[in-house]
Amino acid sequence: MVAEGSKLHLGCGPVVVDGWVNVDGSWSAWIGKHRTIGKVGSKLGLIPKSLTREFYPPGILIHDLRKPLTFARDNSCSMIYTSHVLEHLEYA
Repeated sequence: MVAEGSKLHLGCGPVVVDGWVNVDGSWSAWIGKHRTIGKVGSKLGLIPKSLTREFYPPGILIHDLRKPLTFARDNSCSMIYTSHVLEHLEYA
């Protein structure tokens, strides 16, 4: 759950900003959070090495931005920052 008054960094990639809720839904972020699965999958040829190269620090909320975020009671936040994300979302 995202706390009331949070600052959201949507589509953060490997850039984690202190004091913000850093959100990324990419496969790279997921694999970065589950490094052992990434390493095994890469060695077996199931996961491309390109997905395991970038370092994703801990503390990233893995979330698909096409789905609603879970907020505090009032469904609000104090700020939203996003860069190079909206072009990845389809209109439909």
